[in-house]
Amino acid sequence: MSSLTDLQVELIRGDIRQNGIEMSDLEDDLLDHICCALEEELDVNSSFESAYNKIKSLVCPNGYREIQEETTYLLTLKFNKMRKIMNVLGVIGSALLLVGSIFKLQHWPGAGASLVLGGAILALGYLPFMLSMSLKQTDKTIGKIRNVVGYLSSTAIVVGIIFKLQHWPGARVMLLGGIGMFLIFFIPLFIKSVGKEAIMKIQPVTSAVLLMAIVSTLFAFTNQTHSYNYVVTLVEMNSNLEQNLDFQLQQVEKLRNNSKNVALSNSSNDIVDYIGGLKHYILAQIHPEGTPAVLLPEDGPRYIEAIGNDVLVHNFNAHKYNGKELQKLLLNYNEQLSDNKLKIEKTQEWLISTFSHKPLFAIFTTLTQLQIETVNAEIKAIDAN
Repeated sequence: MSSLTDLQVELIRGDIRQNGIEMSDLEDDLLDHICCALEEELDVNSSFESAYNKIKSLVCPNGYREIQEETTYLLTLKFNKMRKIMNVLGVIGSALLLVGSIFKLQHWPGAGASLVLGGAILALGYLPFMLSMSLKQTDKTIGKIRNVVGYLSSTAIVVGIIFKLQHWPGARVMLLGGIGMFLIFFIPLFIKSVGKEAIMKIQPVTSAVLLMAIVSTLFAFTNQTHSYNYVVTLVEMNSNLEQNLDFQLQQVEKLRNNSKNVALSNSSNDIVDYIGGLKHYILAQIHPEGTPAVLLPEDGPRYIEAIGNDVLVHNFNAHKYNGKELQKLLLNYNEQLSDNKLKIEKTQEWLISTFSHKPLFAIFTTLTQLQIETVNAEIKAIDAN
């Protein structure tokens, strides 16, 4: 098989360029294809010019420009299809974030699922499509670096926001990392590579998707902020209740020495210990890295959904500590009391109205009050005898 000289290869490349091929990848593919075919043809036809004209007429009878136009048409179809899919994913993801934010503000069920699904669609669907399309639209190294940095920072911010709204560990690191990467690296690269009018060159649909996502998450965050004084007051309330409980336990312990109702004392102890275990379980769910002894100020604004499974109202069989078992203990305790019975109902509605969609401060306050009321009922029963 004959081999082409470097001069002949360059002549072919120059002819391809002069006849309308502007895409570098298409130019390389055509050059490689023609050179391979031409080397075989030269074994039969010794004239380079006649062999080249023959191969050229076979490969592109209407000229190189036709191949360029067909390739551009096919790429445009594929590009438009990808853009449509990207836009649909962006709108769906942003809409789910907005719906989830509204549900979270209203404390309706399904808020967490909507937020997580919307964030997943944006992070795993919309943003990868956007990165893929943007990489194909630029050949400059700085442009590719800019797009990759933008994708990484956007993904970190979206995932960090979802983790923050769901009270999952690692949210702060992802948010700070994403925002830092966006401000320090992406914005300077964006302005440098695109120009002073960079913001005007973003696609309208992309702008709408990003704006909708930002508004949705900021809307949801309005429910996450509480004044410092408000939080401190709630901390003090819970602390005072715990101190009151300790005092009541000391008082009842002295009275038990003269009491003959051992069953009542055992039931009272069981309830106090069970509620204590329930509190510890909740703290362990929101602090998997290390369970604190008491509810921390930053935990109070969280809602009971933060523990993943609302064990006080649902999923009773899967957990040792749950609302159904607590209700059962309290009802059994009431049966041993002749007077001063606890205000407990047998119905599921009681559990829902008492514990469902309440901040953790309210949950802990209710649980501690139940412990105090249990001990006070025992004290009154002992005094009555």
